[in-house]
Amino acid sequence: MSDTVKADVPADVFSRSPPFTEGISTELTTLAKRGYVTTLSALRARCLSISASRRQHDQNDLRKKHSTQVVRTGKMRPPSPLLILLYITLSKSVKVVSKRGSVDGCTDWSVDYLKYRVLQGEPVRLKCALFYGYIRANYSQAQSVGLSLMWYRSSGLGHSDFEEPISFDGVRMSKEEDAIWFRPADLQDVGLYSCVLRNSTYCMKVSMSLTVAENDTNLCYNSNMRRTEKAELSKSKDILCPDTDDYVEPGKDLDITWYKECRPKQWRASILMKRDILSIQEVKEDDIGNYTCEIQFGGFVVRRTTELTVTGSGPVLYPPAGTRWRRPLRE
Repeated sequence: MSDTVKADVPADVFSRSPPFTEGISTELTTLAKRGYVTTLSALRARCLSISASRRQHDQNDLRKKHSTQVVRTGKMRPPSPLLILLYITLSKSVKVVSKRGSVDGCTDWSVDYLKYRVLQGEPVRLKCALFYGYIRANYSQAQSVGLSLMWYRSSGLGHSDFEEPISFDGVRMSKEEDAIWFRPADLQDVGLYSCVLRNSTYCMKVSMSLTVAENDTNLCYNSNMRRTEKAELSKSKDILCPDTDDYVEPGKDLDITWYKECRPKQWRASILMKRDILSIQEVKEDDIGNYTCEIQFGGFVVRRTTELTVTGSGPVLYPPAGTRWRRPLRE
């Protein structure tokens, strides 16, 4: 494979570096802005070339200073610490060709930091992270310059697992613009999903992890998927129902119901509900526990659970250990 691949797309479209590569090197950034994808072999060759040039320059200086003496040495000056540090930094920051056989030849940004976690039977929209922090183009702009978006999946969560192209049935799992919709997600959907943006000369990809879990026995949530929040006695506290944007249907208000310990509750007057927020105006000791927001969306139910602990002048107060409650009762 060649050291660089020139992309036939406007340079300014793909000039944004991912968050973890900012400020690495002016030269590397310049190459990226011109549409080049630089591999480690090219970087290594560049470092060695600079090192050799410096050694030659130093030897020429010695010859000028000692014109009456022939300077011969069998030892080469080692690369400067700065060069070594630059190479190591680039080696760890720049992703090279993928090791997974189905999409070789791509610049691989590895697994995105955003992890999708959902309960079995719930719908979820898994978005291609390339359009949300890696490049400046959105899906429509990428299409307009001749780039295609393809999806691959590996059933394991290891980045070296073999990937296969995804066949969408258009019903339970469908490709919609820059995302995959699961309606609903199933335990068999667990794995890494790679979105690949490419044309004949350019290829870039990133992977997103999806975890699907079952509810704990006789509960409406999975303990490992809860958010945690702390509140202070007598102070106010807002509990957010997170990540609801994908479940707002056109022309409809967000339909959210709140539960405590998976049970419907008559909330006291000082607890207010504002769209996707449960607002406790004055926190009390009996406010500790698990709060679940339930969203109705397209015939499905989406739940998010937050465990609230309360602090005061004494130790942190937790829900009673081993407490088990029934699921919410639906009429």
